[in-house]
Amino acid sequence: MDEIRQRLKRAMGDMRAADLARATNTPPATISRYLKNMDMSVAFVVRACDALGVTLDWLLAGRGPMKRGEVDLSAVHMDQLYAEQARRINALNATLADLAALADQHFDKTDVTPSVTDRKDDS
Repeated sequence: MDEIRQRLKRAMGDMRAADLARATNTPPATISRYLKNMDMSVAFVVRACDALGVTLDWLLAGRGPMKRGEVDLSAVHMDQLYAEQARRINALNATLADLAALADQHFDKTDVTPSVTDRKDDS
C-alpha cells in the first residue's frame, strides 16, 4: 500500500489534499488519512485516477504509462517499431518513384540541360 500512496502523491504533484478531496468527493480528513497510512477504498482509487488523469494500472501496480493517453514504449516491441519505420520508408520510396516517373513524362531531359555544344561562344 505504501507504493500506491507514493504514486498517488506523485500524481498529485502540487495539488493540495483539499483539492483532491473536492475532485473525488471525499472528506478532506479521509484524504489526509489515505496519504498517511489508511488503506484506500476501491471507489476512492477509481475516483482519484479519474480526477488526476492517471491510469488505474499505474496507480495500483506501477505498470504501464502514468498518464492516460501516453504510450509506454517499454511495452512496444522493437520489431513493431522497425516494421512501422520500414513501411513508412517503402511508402516514401514509392512516392519518390512516382514523382520521378511524372518528371520523366513532363520534361524532356535534352531540353532541360543544354549540352556544351549548344552554347555559343561569345568571344
